[in-house]
Amino acid sequence: MSILIFSRKINSGKTAELQQWIDTSLDIGGILMPDVNTVRCMFNIRTNVLFEAQCKDDNVSEELIINVGGFKFYKTAYQKANNYLKEEIKNLPDTLIIDEIGKLELQGLGFNTSVLDAVKKYQSKSVRKVLILVVREELLKEVMQRYQIKKCKIVDTLG
Repeated sequence: MSILIFSRKINSGKTAELQQWIDTSLDIGGILMPDVNTVRCMFNIRTNVLFEAQCKDDNVSEELIINVGGFKFYKTAYQKANNYLKEEIKNLPDTLIIDEIGKLELQGLGFNTSVLDAVKKYQSKSVRKVLILVVREELLKEVMQRYQIKKCKIVDTLG
């Protein structure tokens, strides 16, 4: 199976489980979105670089902000993450992780372009590598439709 969708309810520890599951000795790339001190961050799996994605106070920020639900995210954080994902997709690691595909992506924002490119590449019959997409349980059907994911394995644990 080239595409694996890791799906559970919101705030059920999906990112934490991924962090425990990742073996740094393997060819794994991608982005995780952990909460660090109540701030949503982005974590580059290959380089171990962590940077803030969530703006807690847009009154003190001059950066462009993306609003979704009750959250505000830095547009530059998504640009940085998408540039990294673009390179990873081109290099085709054995495992690529995108955490997570949610409401922003369903609006054509966030990781949308990266997800489109990754699904297209990893869904190819000639690719024997794995794309792991993290999706909230309640958005699973919408995400599969939007990205035209035809064949995948859906799991609620990585154990």
